[in-house]
Amino acid sequence: MQRLTYVYDPMCSWCFGFADTYNAICADLPAQVTSARLLGGLAPDSDTPMDSGMADMLAATWHRIEAQCAVTFDHGYWDQSPPPPRTTFVACRAVIAAQTLGASDLDMLRAIQRAYYQQRRNVWQPAVLTELAVELGLDGAAFAQALDSVATRAAHTDQQRQAAAMGVQGYPTLVWQDDRQSGRLPVEYGTPAVTLDVIRSLMAADNA
Repeated sequence: MQRLTYVYDPMCSWCFGFADTYNAICADLPAQVTSARLLGGLAPDSDTPMDSGMADMLAATWHRIEAQCAVTFDHGYWDQSPPPPRTTFVACRAVIAAQTLGASDLDMLRAIQRAYYQQRRNVWQPAVLTELAVELGLDGAAFAQALDSVATRAAHTDQQRQAAAMGVQGYPTLVWQDDRQSGRLPVEYGTPAVTLDVIRSLMAADNA
């Protein structure tokens, strides 16, 4: 077994900054390596506006990521008053719900990231997530039902448990597993070759 697992949260801004790098890693991943993804979760369900200090910190983080990762944000998102709640689990469940209905997890992830970071859309609202699902060609009523279902919540919890068992504590995280070992890989924004070189070295050691 040789597996690369990506653990992420759709509303993790550093995951948005890492998106192009991750895609490049996957594009050049050796054919014998299995690729998997797990949803973590930064913040549970809430409708309470975050405090101004948290909002200011996140707004500043977007500027840091924009400078470091060559991605763009619509910073007007933070002009909302009151600030949006600090909640991400519903976006995680949206990815699972979309998969349940036959969509690609990556397509739903990209739709959420684009809407959140570049279109000022409140993707913590189920109605907005349903709009995104419809834009992907899914049935809105079926998606809304799946989004809040017991099965979807259980699937998210199971993925969180798997990630925790791997020792994941933050996002984005890359985890390598083979017949000899498992562990975290470097997350180097903008330089997929660093991670790919480590993977090839680990594969060589595993096949020795």
